[in-house]
Amino acid sequence: MEGRYPDRIDSEAANLVAFLLRHTRTNSERLRLNSVITKWLGERLELIDNTKLEKMKGISAHILKGTDPTLRTSVALANTGYGVSQVLPIIVAKAFSNKGAILIEQPELHLHPKAQAEIAELLLEMAEEGHQLFIETHSEHLILRLRSLVAQKKSPLPPDEIKLFHVNKKKDGSTLDEVSITETGDLEGWPEGFFSASSEDISAILRAKMSVKK
Repeated sequence: MEGRYPDRIDSEAANLVAFLLRHTRTNSERLRLNSVITKWLGERLELIDNTKLEKMKGISAHILKGTDPTLRTSVALANTGYGVSQVLPIIVAKAFSNKGAILIEQPELHLHPKAQAEIAELLLEMAEEGHQLFIETHSEHLILRLRSLVAQKKSPLPPDEIKLFHVNKKKDGSTLDEVSITETGDLEGWPEGFFSASSEDISAILRAKMSVKK
């Protein structure tokens, strides 16, 4: 079955439709997929609802379609923007992949800040279910949500099970520097000045507001 109907999603998610054809043969499997899609792509990320596979007329091929949550019209996922195609393989892996290691590259690509933050909660839920995740990210919003959940005691994982590493580039090579999230959501070992622009801009806005009030 590995050839035509693979049992795992490849690194580029090019075989996603074939993977889904294998894993949505029964009604219960289709309901499982729709439930996960509705929760994450629909309710949480507000990108797409009710994803399903449809056979294309006249040819031996299938297409992924869903419902635009704003327009309430049926759309092909290939036409909904790159953000959906970036997140969908992660959600499908959550629904059907065996518990084990999953490598994810920049899940935040082409997503707005709120959606990037929601991705953090999706990843935490997957980790709680038994997936071991290795994630490359440049998203301040994703990391900030992780910190916020830890600080509020809402993270399903304790802070010592959430490992952050900063790639420190040097002339003679690169090193991985571990960064810890404390129980209060602070970062220990984070490079000075990294991800500081947003905080500085917010502080500048608040100072400007205070000066106007005076």
